[in-house]
Amino acid sequence: MRLKKIICICGLSIILLIIGSRMSLAATVVDGKIARDHLKRTVHALLYQEKYDVLEKMAKEFRQTKARFPEGAWKLSFFYKAFNSPQKSTSEGWKQHIKKLAKWMDKYPDSITARVASASAWMYFGWDARGKGNANTVSGEGWTLLAERMKKSYVLLESPPVRQSDDCPERYLLFLLIANVEGWNEQKYESLFNKAIAFEPAYYDYYLNKAGHLMPRWHGSVGDWQKFADQAVKLTPKAEGISIYTRIVWSMWLEKEFSSFNASGISWAKMKQGFIDIERNYPDSPWNLNSFCMFACLAGDKETAIRLFKRIGNKPYVEVWNGRGEYERWREWAGVVVPRDKATLTEIYRHGETEDFNQMLELAKQGDPDAQYKVGINYNQDERVARDYKEAAKWFRKAAEQEFAAAQSALGVLYANGNGVKQDYKEAVKWYRAAAEQGDFSGMFFLGIAYYEGKGVPKDYIKAYVWFSQYPNQTKDMLEDIRKTLLPTQLKDAEKEALKLKKELTTKF
Repeated sequence: MRLKKIICICGLSIILLIIGSRMSLAATVVDGKIARDHLKRTVHALLYQEKYDVLEKMAKEFRQTKARFPEGAWKLSFFYKAFNSPQKSTSEGWKQHIKKLAKWMDKYPDSITARVASASAWMYFGWDARGKGNANTVSGEGWTLLAERMKKSYVLLESPPVRQSDDCPERYLLFLLIANVEGWNEQKYESLFNKAIAFEPAYYDYYLNKAGHLMPRWHGSVGDWQKFADQAVKLTPKAEGISIYTRIVWSMWLEKEFSSFNASGISWAKMKQGFIDIERNYPDSPWNLNSFCMFACLAGDKETAIRLFKRIGNKPYVEVWNGRGEYERWREWAGVVVPRDKATLTEIYRHGETEDFNQMLELAKQGDPDAQYKVGINYNQDERVARDYKEAAKWFRKAAEQEFAAAQSALGVLYANGNGVKQDYKEAVKWYRAAAEQGDFSGMFFLGIAYYEGKGVPKDYIKAYVWFSQYPNQTKDMLEDIRKTLLPTQLKDAEKEALKLKKELTTKF
């Protein structure tokens, strides 16, 4: 039910995403991580509602139009990233996820989209079995499951469509990822990479994958990925300028492959020109503007930073800067002072102080429950906009009514504390329970507190114990207190009920 509601409400958002990356400056541009995550949530919801026909049309549209986000990233790439994880990262969650994809393939046996989506899921299912630790921490079973699931992914990708025009750029990327994991020899990897860029030379992920492949901790030597960043410029379409150099260096910075522009093989002059080329092709992106400015600061290019800070003004894309404080610190370093008198501040706060808040608000107005929840969080925490509990309650309620569990818990807390709404413990419990029954930890915790304290419900230590028991590591002190209070027979009943609830939630989610 929840996903069906999300899909209906997000219909307008889907259309906006498909239309293309160029948007009128008169409207709020939704770009960067906010836009990408929105697309992934939309696609994920469509999968779980088994709207396979919509997914087929969406992927076809993205392939044919080579649709981009306002910052230039391929929408097709993030369409497929939606399949890399289940709703719940549990064994049951993965089984359900794989079943949904298998059902898609059964319904559309000739679909390249369904096969690539399933292959991507199997690959990340393999990584889930391996775990995130170093190689020496992976169990024998973990390695076995990784190999088995990688093989299933490979088999799904192995056969190309009858017509090459029906092929998918992501199919080649997944082959490259498999090659990295399985350690294919360099000749085989290079042959695969050349086939990929011959099929679609502007698909950025191919170049980012090869740069990663050439990192010393994978299959390269010191200086290899830097040399490739230079070479990649010649492989991309002329219209891209040297933007691929910038995108590669950008990704390597995020991978912490270098920490200074004084590092060997890194050229700020080239990266700067790449940003200029990116802005020429994608001029309406606040994400790119803020990223350009941030890297200018990191490179010590004060002249460029000053010019970009003035364009950004009082509305930075905080996600880029890793916090408003960092933005202000670098702006102070550049010596840029933007007038912030009382009247200006009032106007800024009234409309939302940061770019990412405005973008999230735009999605919230379109009905995205995740965005509605995050807008509520911002109003609740005085983060990117002035604190306003009434506004927080309004947006939490909109998301809560779409069965968004985190928003239900948050709305319950507002009722319990009387922030933005009239204090009402019974109403708080209602929303805690709604969240808890979806497996939300906060909902379970606060529902346990309600029973423990007898606020909104009769005091009941057994029920408090049952809800606290779902996350014993985080509630061990509360559980210990209740154990001291209950009689042995009561404790036995409580543990029995706790186990029953855990099984129900595991099966459901």
